[in-house]
Amino acid sequence: MGPYFFGPVEHRLYNKVRCGVGVSEQFVIKSDEERIVLGVVYAPGSIDSDGEAMTEEAVKSMAYEFLSSGKVDKIDVQHNFEESGSLVVESFVARANDPDFTPGAWVMATKITDDDLWHSIKAGEINGYSFAGPVKKVPVIADVEITKTIKGTTQKSRIDIIPEHKHNYSVYFDNAGRIVHGEAHDGKGIGHKHPILAPDATELSLDHGHRINVNE
Repeated sequence: MGPYFFGPVEHRLYNKVRCGVGVSEQFVIKSDEERIVLGVVYAPGSIDSDGEAMTEEAVKSMAYEFLSSGKVDKIDVQHNFEESGSLVVESFVARANDPDFTPGAWVMATKITDDDLWHSIKAGEINGYSFAGPVKKVPVIADVEITKTIKGTTQKSRIDIIPEHKHNYSVYFDNAGRIVHGEAHDGKGIGHKHPILAPDATELSLDHGHRINVNE
C-alpha cells in the first residue's frame, strides 16, 4: 500500500493514495525552493468516487502503518507502480480544530526530486494524492441525511491552454444519495461548462476538468 501522485482531473480520480490528480484536496506547494508539496491522502467519512468511505480509525491506522513500516519512498505517479524518487518528509493525522484540514484526515508532505514531475505539479497536471493497497470492505447500515441539491465552486484549473478559472456548480441527488445530474456552469464569460457525474471531479470540456468536493 502506498501513496501515488495522480494526474490531471482529466484522468478521473479514484480516492485511493497515489500522486496524480487528487480526489480529496489539491496540493499546496509548501516550499517552491525545496520542491515540497502538501496535501490530503484521504479524509474520513467522505464518499469517494467508488461510492465508499473510511472511518476515522481506519484512516489513522492506514497512515500509521504506512509511516511505521518505512514506506517513505513508495511514491509513484498515476498508479504506474514505479518509484518516482519522491520522498515523504511529513505525515500526520489532522487533529480536531485543525485550521486547514478535516479532522482525522491523513495529510502528507512530499519532496519532489524528479524535474519532469515537478514541472507537471507546477502546471497543475499532477495535483493530489490517492492510495493503492488491499482493503476490507464492510457493509454497514447507517442513518444519513440526504441532501437533494448541493451548490458550490470548483477548484481552479491551472493548465496552460486556457486562463486560470473556476466555475460555480450544482449537483442533484436521488433518494439514495446518488448523483443524477450535475453541472459546472458557464458564467462570467468563461465560455464553457462541465457535466458532473462523480463526487470528486467534473467531466472534461476544452481538454480540462476541475476538482470538486460534494461531501463538504
